[in-house]
Amino acid sequence: MTNQRVRKKKAESEKRSCAAWIRLTPAEAELLKSRSAAQGITQAAYLRNCFLGKIPVIVPEVNVAKFGESSKWASALSQLAKHLNAGEVAEDIDAIKALLSKFRGSLLGLVR
Repeated sequence: MTNQRVRKKKAESEKRSCAAWIRLTPAEAELLKSRSAAQGITQAAYLRNCFLGKIPVIVPEVNVAKFGESSKWASALSQLAKHLNAGEVAEDIDAIKALLSKFRGSLLGLVR
């Protein structure tokens, strides 16, 4: 048994049969190349998305990493808030302050 993908035929109205040509400066062409590569799509798809108002947001890699790290912090803060709202006294306020300080530092890139 082969594992081949079967493409569904597009309706005639959905086929891309019209072409548009543009001229770019070398700097513009390089920018198009890097932005489309960053999105993992072809240059044509990138331009089509921009034209259709689906302009992709380019998130710097450092922000992606920090976002993942912040989810751990958010979970810890949520648990802390749950305990405080339940009237439970935090055992070690200094540890909580240190944790929050580390969190703030990580958001600023001061703590790794």
